[in-house]
Amino acid sequence: MFKVIIFVIVVFLVTISHYAQTVKGVIKDDLAIPIAEAEVFIKNTSIHTHTDINGAFSISVNSLTDTLNIIKAGFISKEVILTEENNLLDIELAFEHQYLNEVTISAQSTIQNQIANVDLKLNTKTSAQELLTLMPGLFIAQHAGGGKSEQMFLRGFDLDHGTDINIAVDNAPVNMVSHAHGQGYTDLHFVMPELIETVEFGKGPYNLKKGNFTTAGFIDFKTRERISKSSFSLGYGSFNNKEINGLFNLTKKASKNSAYVAFSMNKKDGYFESSQNFDRLNFMGKFTREIDEKTKIGISTSLFNSTWTASGQIPIRLVRNGTISRFGAVDDTEGGYTAKKSVQLDFTKYLADKSIIKTNVYYSRYDFELYSNFTFFERDSINGDQIKQKETRDTYGFNIDYKKPFKLGNQKIYWLNGTGTRLDVVPNSLLAYTKNRTVLLNEVQKGSVNETNYFAYTGLDFMLGDFHFNGGLRGEQIVHTYQNKLDSILNIKKQTPYALLPKASLNYSPNEKLNIYAKVGQGFHSNDSRLITEGNVGITLPKVNASDLGFDLRVFKNLKVSAGIWRMISNQEFVYVGDEGIVEPSGKTRRQGIDFSLIYSPFRFLAINSNINYTLARDFENSSIYIPLAAPLTSNTSIKLNLENGIKASWDFRYLSDRPADEFNDAIAEGYVINDFKIGYYTKKWGISALVLNIFNTEWNETQFLTNSKLQNESEAVEEIHFTPGTPRNIQVRWTYNF
Repeated sequence: MFKVIIFVIVVFLVTISHYAQTVKGVIKDDLAIPIAEAEVFIKNTSIHTHTDINGAFSISVNSLTDTLNIIKAGFISKEVILTEENNLLDIELAFEHQYLNEVTISAQSTIQNQIANVDLKLNTKTSAQELLTLMPGLFIAQHAGGGKSEQMFLRGFDLDHGTDINIAVDNAPVNMVSHAHGQGYTDLHFVMPELIETVEFGKGPYNLKKGNFTTAGFIDFKTRERISKSSFSLGYGSFNNKEINGLFNLTKKASKNSAYVAFSMNKKDGYFESSQNFDRLNFMGKFTREIDEKTKIGISTSLFNSTWTASGQIPIRLVRNGTISRFGAVDDTEGGYTAKKSVQLDFTKYLADKSIIKTNVYYSRYDFELYSNFTFFERDSINGDQIKQKETRDTYGFNIDYKKPFKLGNQKIYWLNGTGTRLDVVPNSLLAYTKNRTVLLNEVQKGSVNETNYFAYTGLDFMLGDFHFNGGLRGEQIVHTYQNKLDSILNIKKQTPYALLPKASLNYSPNEKLNIYAKVGQGFHSNDSRLITEGNVGITLPKVNASDLGFDLRVFKNLKVSAGIWRMISNQEFVYVGDEGIVEPSGKTRRQGIDFSLIYSPFRFLAINSNINYTLARDFENSSIYIPLAAPLTSNTSIKLNLENGIKASWDFRYLSDRPADEFNDAIAEGYVINDFKIGYYTKKWGISALVLNIFNTEWNETQFLTNSKLQNESEAVEEIHFTPGTPRNIQVRWTYNF
């Protein structure tokens, strides 16, 4: 913070006051809906402002012949040349999805983040998995019948189900602390992809607003406030995949109110020999009202439930000797049930001094029941090793963000502040041994978790000439409380670790062709309350220290590239293994790598977007010790076509390299290359699309673990790769009607 203060003083000393005139205006989209928080810059200066809730702005200019740059994520940037006659402006921004080559070099939004938001509008996503892969370098793997949260990989982290990536929807957290299956468990299946309006993501721990689980990065999804048209869609595909989706607008376009409801139903058998019996239902409703020109409130609610059976991970030896096929099972009674109910209230207020207060209050109830069998008959040669994990969780919380502009001389500076609290109440978290789901053999863990997270941050955001600074300090405290209900004596244990996390980013943008950035900061992921309260796990809030250095460059009009190097040191990685109820400390680690991406548009209607990510992940003390499942190389490439006659198509290619399955690289989790293709034709009234997954019918393994297992006819356990096969080629067709 001392360096920040010195920097602000320099700003004050070098700033010279100028004679200024005021220009006012309103910014709307092509549906005449006001655009809030669009950035308005005076070209070639650091002077800028933001639009309010009604899209209105005012800005002091040196001359009424200046040029304004208008920037808003999800829209095509626009330049407006001022004249003596037009100092009261009515500006319309076009949605950015029209052409991918319109993405711009900006210190406010990375190229890849802009592309992701374009992609959201170009190509309707069909699943939560697709939403996650909008973040370049993030890979996911499903290994439990479609209902369990996906395993994720990013920047040399096996993120498990969310341990080292912070995921939020409408600023409400999705990661679940002290979860029955694993710390940070992130079930995004309650989200309907059609309702996602924008996505913001960042790699590393540098965002001031992000706390727990923000080490490898974060993803924020924002649902729509309003919809322009109602729609109804039907889908059918391979493996008896059936979908019905509805999205219904409940208000008039010109109304200050907006309201809609949406639902989705999905059933499928899956591609395994034993049917997955997958069944999911989603519902969401949202209402937003503009109280006055400076105040907006919103309320949303969602319901979700899902049931499935799974064939689980199978040992490679059984496939090789022909005992079972790749799509067979040892225990096909795995599976589970999840359900979520949530409600959220949002409040936005623009004050007279142009300060902004944003508040959201949320509540959710989450039910979880999962049956798994990873070792078959190693522990119990008679009944088998099936486990049951179950919990019911109530989560309460609020966030307050306050952004206040002030001036030092002629320099505008934004003071950033925020605070909040999150409380998780889990009265009965259970781990038990079972047989065929129906017989309870033994309770291994059963207890009550109460975990409260208090946090606050403060920092500055400002531009000085070609430099843009954002940074500050974030504080966290977590109160862990746990009662072991298997103890005969009442004993409630408590721990209260805390952390202070500095974060800073500096961008240098000398022109519209180049942005150079440098980032430093600390992040952390918390550990499970059941272990923290034992008091013998060492570091309770293990931090990471990270730095990034890179650039975005417009080589020529239709070619833009980004490249960066990064380094991250984790002081301690404690991984809670929910399947066993134990902790596995893996010591201090070091990760470093290179990210490269490009977007090339040879024609306005055609764009190629590609990224390559290299990671070196090792033990900090001994570079010959690997980090299991840390992929050294990943890559995503997409070719997207968007014609004015309504035809849209995309070809997507993803590559995950071989990766170590153990610390010594003796066992290898095999990599893969998968190609997907989508084509559709859309009019104002209707649309039809076809999605072909795994075009070349590649035989690939989606999840792979080095595991000990024993079959009932085996005398000794065998350690080898166990895997869940990836989907074979399949086709999904969807028809949509708009009204």
